Order: sequence, then C-alpha cells, then structure tokens
Amino acid sequence: MYQLIRELAKRKGISIPNLEKACGLSNGSISKWSTSSPSFNNLQKVADYLEVSMDVFKSKTENGN
Repeated sequence: MYQLIRELAKRKGISIPNLEKACGLSNGSISKWSTSSPSFNNLQKVADYLEVSMDVFKSKTENGN
C-alpha cells in the first residue's frame, strides 16, 4: 500500500510528509502503512487528494501488494 501511495504522490509532485499534512494525517502515518492497514477514512482522504479511485487501492490489497 505504501509503495503505491508513494508512487502516486511522486506523480503528483508531492512528498509523503506534505501529503500527510494536506490530508490532516499525523507525521509518519502513511509510512506505517507499509506494515499495517490504514483506516478507510484515512485512505479515502489520500485517494481524494491524489484524485484516484479507492478501487486502485482495493486491487492492490487483493493482489497482496
């Protein structure tokens, strides 16, 4: 999950710390998603900010990525 978000943020030209700030998340919260699952609400905030569908994340988690 973290790798996908990092790639999507990179395409938008935003760093992970700036993405966290823009979404109202605490520092380091997105990087923790490399080992744990985010809440639906937090993931929705990131998806909305990055202008992607939640389906992008769903397909990654179903494939084990």
